[in-house]
Amino acid sequence: MKMIKLILPLFLCLLFQEAIAQLSVGVKGGYTRAWEFYDRDDLPDNAEIHIHGYHITGMIYTSIGQHFSIGAEPGFIQRGAACIPGFIDFNSDRRMDLNYVEVPLMLSGRIKLFNNKFSIYGKIGAGAAFLTSVYEEQVAFISPIGEVIPMDPIVREKIDLDNSRLRRWDFGLYSNLGFAYHFGPNQIFLETGYYHALRDADTGFTSQNRSINTGMGYMRSF
Repeated sequence: MKMIKLILPLFLCLLFQEAIAQLSVGVKGGYTRAWEFYDRDDLPDNAEIHIHGYHITGMIYTSIGQHFSIGAEPGFIQRGAACIPGFIDFNSDRRMDLNYVEVPLMLSGRIKLFNNKFSIYGKIGAGAAFLTSVYEEQVAFISPIGEVIPMDPIVREKIDLDNSRLRRWDFGLYSNLGFAYHFGPNQIFLETGYYHALRDADTGFTSQNRSINTGMGYMRSF
């Protein structure tokens, strides 16, 4: 019994040290192309639904073997759509910017190449995002003859979330692919990822968030 009391704390200490030794932290950021999935019947012909924004994300991972690791990637991302779900103003061109704080949980698999100097990896996961603010922009108006005339300046209005149909919480699936260069305990990488929401952003209409991220980042292992 005394031996067990001595061995158990030692085992836990070794396990803790091993987990710390395999810990990796980093940051990434870049360009986001976002849109919302909703019924095409609600859109005018050739409607542009994409918006362009950015994302910045922290990362913390721990390895669970030679090729796999699990972790979280909390960060900020801009999503939205250039056509507002359920509302079409044929006299103007509008867009909606949705700003989210998100926390996906990810499983990563990696294959190292060229004496471990390079690696390719993939990630899959799921997570939640919280809507922090929303801005609606009118970027152009349409003349009676159908001419699209850009507005200068653009009319930008912050939406009151307490009096809107927009959901504060979003849930979805994530998938990423990347290529990394390793130098010592450090790595720099290029990565692209896709987000697929599982619920509507607007409570009254089909309006699921979609986004594609591309960017670069840095990670260090300890």
